[in-house]
Amino acid sequence: PAGTEALGFAGQLTGLSSDAVVYGKPMQLLATAKNATGENWVIHGTFEHRTSPGEDVVEAVGRRVNLGGIKLSGGSMPERVNSPDASVDMRVKLQGFAVDAGLQIDANRVQFAFAPGPPKGGSARILRDLFARVQRVQLRATVGGTLTHPSIRVSSSIDEEFSRALKDLLAQRRKEAEGQIRAQIEGQVQARQAELNKRLDEQRAAIEAKVAKVEADVKAYQDQLERKQKEAEASAKSAVQGKAESKVQDLKKRLFKR
Repeated sequence: PAGTEALGFAGQLTGLSSDAVVYGKPMQLLATAKNATGENWVIHGTFEHRTSPGEDVVEAVGRRVNLGGIKLSGGSMPERVNSPDASVDMRVKLQGFAVDAGLQIDANRVQFAFAPGPPKGGSARILRDLFARVQRVQLRATVGGTLTHPSIRVSSSIDEEFSRALKDLLAQRRKEAEGQIRAQIEGQVQARQAELNKRLDEQRAAIEAKVAKVEADVKAYQDQLERKQKEAEASAKSAVQGKAESKVQDLKKRLFKR
């Protein structure tokens, strides 16, 4: 693809002959190709023409293949899809005019590119989120029949990948919604709890004030009782002392009269 590093090829072709029957072996091809970015290919071919019809088999295995960009419709959909890291397995068998070929491409790190600028509307944002979750696509193709009347079958995992991506997106949206609802409930509970704590504090303060007043009244009453008790004790003591002194005086008078 355009913009990718050029591949350097190396290989050998053995058994090249104008008469394979005389040579006694099929022609063999073994080649490798790689570039500076890590893309590498191994190509093996066997060309058997000692019998009729001849049979040619070519197998190619590519790893870390940069598939380049594929232009898409654009608009609200992606403009391009890029796959800088793909695995390619290909096998082609020709026997006379009969063809039996298979191709499998595992595209990794798939990137869908949209038009510049933010998405327009909620559906466009969801669509971008959905495409962003598709990072791997597998493509399979088989070719049968003959060269003049081939039958081609193509399948891909794109439906499965989008179904998985949609499930992941819905699960994330559900998790986010649950988180928002939980946060709202917790906020309301905290607000109610704060209001309840405030009322409890006010009631506690009122009760403590009443208890303090009662304690102050009790202490004042106790102080008053103590004063009255002291006054009564002092009065009783004074009365007792007065009577005692009067009796002493009377006794002295009686004694001295005699």
